[in-house]
Amino acid sequence: MKKNLYFTSVCQRRNPIREALLNFFLGIASYPKLLLEVFIRRDMGCRYFNLFPVTVIGLFLIIFPLFMASMMHGADWSDIMALNWGWYLFTAGFLIFSYFRYQESKYYPDEKHMRFSRSTGKLLPFVENIGLGPARNRTRIQETFVEPLLVIGVAILFYIVNQYTIAALLFCCALIYCLSYIGIYGQGDDFVLDKIDELICAEDMADAFKHGITTAPSGFRFFGYRPESTKLLEDLYERMLVNSDYVTETY
Repeated sequence: MKKNLYFTSVCQRRNPIREALLNFFLGIASYPKLLLEVFIRRDMGCRYFNLFPVTVIGLFLIIFPLFMASMMHGADWSDIMALNWGWYLFTAGFLIFSYFRYQESKYYPDEKHMRFSRSTGKLLPFVENIGLGPARNRTRIQETFVEPLLVIGVAILFYIVNQYTIAALLFCCALIYCLSYIGIYGQGDDFVLDKIDELICAEDMADAFKHGITTAPSGFRFFGYRPESTKLLEDLYERMLVNSDYVTETY
């Protein structure tokens, strides 16, 4: 398959600051998302669900209240438990549900059981049945807004019973969860739009470059120098098309 060098070299409107921030945010969102996914997802892929981050999160959940207790001079264990019973309840639930998720995801793909190893898992059945928006965007809405709102609802319940620390943690994780899926879907949108633009460029490039047509219905235009020689235009156009194996996609 031929790839258009003009499209990959010129027709890209880059936003390096946005891309860097998005990549950084998606990188650090993994742990906060996992904190929630063990409860709200099922059947995750064997490379998506990993015991190492589960162990790190589990240690954090166990150690953090002890660290906070060391800052409370004169407090006994009854005071600490009264302030953090919600945190310990959540920690126990996290460890138990992590074990269940591990049992579901530990199997590698084979001929009898093919599955995407980086699958983000299945939504809870009652979440899938929430029919917001058009059908083609339903899963997007469920992942981006419905799931985080459910977690925020749990955070509010913890807040009502004076478990402020775990409520704050869940609220922050829900916000990160929402923003991360907005970012992931945004990346997917950009990828598809790039492929559509590449098809349009392939269709309209010949008329725009060789014949100087600037009124294509698609809105595609050629920016750059066009020699007057018809033969040179033909030769240059052919050189703009190369095998895709020799092009590195950077968009």
